[in-house]
Amino acid sequence: MASAPRVTSRDRSMSDVSDARPAVLPTIVGLSVALGGPFLVQFVLAPLMLQSPAGSSSAVLLSQSMLWLLTGTVIVVTRWWEHRPWSWIGVRRISWRAALLAAVLGVALGIAVPILTVATSRLLPLSKGGTVDRVAVSGPAWLVLAVVLTASVTEELLFRAYPIERLTRLTGARWPGALLSLATFVAFHLHGWHLGHVLGVVLPLGAVMTGLYLWRRNVVFVIITHFLLDLPIVLVALGVLPQM
Repeated sequence: MASAPRVTSRDRSMSDVSDARPAVLPTIVGLSVALGGPFLVQFVLAPLMLQSPAGSSSAVLLSQSMLWLLTGTVIVVTRWWEHRPWSWIGVRRISWRAALLAAVLGVALGIAVPILTVATSRLLPLSKGGTVDRVAVSGPAWLVLAVVLTASVTEELLFRAYPIERLTRLTGARWPGALLSLATFVAFHLHGWHLGHVLGVVLPLGAVMTGLYLWRRNVVFVIITHFLLDLPIVLVALGVLPQM
């Protein structure tokens, strides 16, 4: 598993200024792309693509590709515009032991999803909007896997690592970035998901994932956790796990 990208002499020279305050213009551009771009895709472009003559699977793949494009843009802004090290977007080396811990936490949080869903459904009946089961049967298993993989990487980098790292360096405190990260993560899931699922599942698990990032400061760690947390959706789509 992996290590983060190989550290070069250029990275080592940049590490000397890794605690420097971010430049204003790249920060505005980066935060706009990271926090605003996904909403443009989710709330505006994706619905338009789903109404186009292209098949629904093609529209979903195109929207997922746009999220990868946003992620690549944030990397370009940080690495090639600002010449900052990978740590400025949370990419750090991860040991096998830490990767295993991330995997265990992902499985545990995945088990918590149906428990939270049942508890929430007693307070807010899941009548309208998306649920885990509805997402699992919304397309072929390979497409569900592509969506889960995309969410695991792009959401953790765009909503978690980039704003937390950036605002921590900008303000000198972690809580502004953490609160903004959690708020945008939850708001992003208001589209297509039932409100009860957002409040009862997305919000508490989003808070846990934010806490994990603040603890480890390693986006690879939370990507592993996020992927295994969402993996049961793919297993339901494959028929390996029953619907709730």
